Amino acid sequence: MEGCLFANKIPFTVGGVKGRFVGVSYNDSAELTMADFTFDSWQFENLRTELVEKYPQSRCLDSEVITRDGRRVPQVVCTFETPKDGIYLVRVAGNTSRSLMFVM
Repeated sequence: MEGCLFANKIPFTVGGVKGRFVGVSYNDSAELTMADFTFDSWQFENLRTELVEKYPQSRCLDSEVITRDGRRVPQVVCTFETPKDGIYLVRVAGNTSRSLMFVM
């Protein structure tokens, strides 16, 4: 991750995708325990490719949701988990223009 999380002056990029952090938390040892990164959904496949290339054990579940007005919207949940933590990449039908990546 590049940029300055606290000053928010330099946009962050994750896997070459620009976005912004919407939440972070740290433990008492000042270690990052959680970070939420939001980005434009049109860049989802770029970040998905980067995640799977860096962590080949990642698993992605693709599905499709039909909205109330009959539109078919892709929905994807990718996960990479270890015994201690995980990375989750989510594109959900509830918000077709924004996607989310979070680390816990």
